Amino acid sequence: MLRRLPLIAVLTVLLAAGLAVSTSYNSPDVDGHITVNPDDWDVDELAAEDPTDDCRYGGDTDLYDLYVTWSADSLYVGFKTDGGPGGFGNGLVVYIDTDAQNGITGTTDFNNSDFYARNITFSTMGVDVIVAGWDGGGTIPFEARDCTVDTLTVPITEFFSQWNPGWRQHEFAISWNGLYGLGQGVVPAGTRVRVIAATVGGDGSGAFDAVPTTSTAIETDAGYAWDAVVDLDLYAEVPVDANGDGVPDRGYPPQGKISGTVTLDEPGDLTTVATVTAYVGAIEYASAETGPGGGDYTIRSRSAGTYDLIATAPSYLSD
Repeated sequence: MLRRLPLIAVLTVLLAAGLAVSTSYNSPDVDGHITVNPDDWDVDELAAEDPTDDCRYGGDTDLYDLYVTWSADSLYVGFKTDGGPGGFGNGLVVYIDTDAQNGITGTTDFNNSDFYARNITFSTMGVDVIVAGWDGGGTIPFEARDCTVDTLTVPITEFFSQWNPGWRQHEFAISWNGLYGLGQGVVPAGTRVRVIAATVGGDGSGAFDAVPTTSTAIETDAGYAWDAVVDLDLYAEVPVDANGDGVPDRGYPPQGKISGTVTLDEPGDLTTVATVTAYVGAIEYASAETGPGGGDYTIRSRSAGTYDLIATAPSYLSD
């Protein structure tokens, strides 16, 4: 139960996720058209969703539906867009943290980058790979670069990309060897990958839309200047090598789930939404929200294990 107080506090419990079901790798068809069917993307590979009308400038490219999966050989990413590009054109950028298990490494500020320099920062991850193109790749094709050092980015050659101007969708694949240089089908032990997609303007701009939307939603607010600094602090994460054997895992997405109920101390409160976040140690893995007034929640696509759950709600304290 969360008890009403003038401060936000937390409720910590331990729960075990259900067992993951083993499935085969997935290799979506990289053709610039995202579909959910046995020959393309799986419904559970939708890693993050975003409204189709929250771009800071309504005429610019609005991002939604970010997909992430992998095969034995490659990482796959796809996203959908709506509208735009605007009158000045738009860049579409995907930022990838290839070693989230190691904490924050790589680039955290792109203001001085030699590739798509933007007023974009990262406080919760470091970017190791950037994939970007201009006007959906129509004006400047999409390119993948290692950006461990932002002023010395290096093109990644084992990269395949397709933009479909009719569907306004983009898909790409990067081989594990292209990402890590350890040979085909080999990844660093315990690899976890984080992904964020963003719409940007020209050099020096901030982000005009992002999926996932940031915690401040500054990129959606037209009241901010075009070059306002945007911290992309929320991401989609996938556990590529959860068993730590240095080989991309089968059985993705995991089928485990954590569910329960959050009860607010005030029965008449029908508006407050509680957030439940799953941790392993100090590492945040996933979260879910209740409906207004509290109630049931479900955190999906979890590997089997034991998690710390922290429930928070504005003006409530754990009982």
